[in-house]
Amino acid sequence: MDKTLEYTQDSTINKLKLLFLLDKMEIPLTENNIIDICTSRNNWINYMDCKEILWQLMEVGFIYKTDNDDGECRYGITLDGRN
Repeated sequence: MDKTLEYTQDSTINKLKLLFLLDKMEIPLTENNIIDICTSRNNWINYMDCKEILWQLMEVGFIYKTDNDDGECRYGITLDGRN
């Protein structure tokens, strides 16, 4: 299999994993929470890919970022991200 195709498939699967996590949690999560769940606890996605995927999903409007009173940004899934 072509390495580029393999990476693209892995990237798509990792995006779906992150969207699944945000959908099932039903509450916005901090970046640290997401990274901890996806990298440390479950070893689903490596740290750098997780950071990149968060940015990519925000760029296309599948997740949103909100600032809270505690100063930490939280990420949640949009309606487009659920579909």
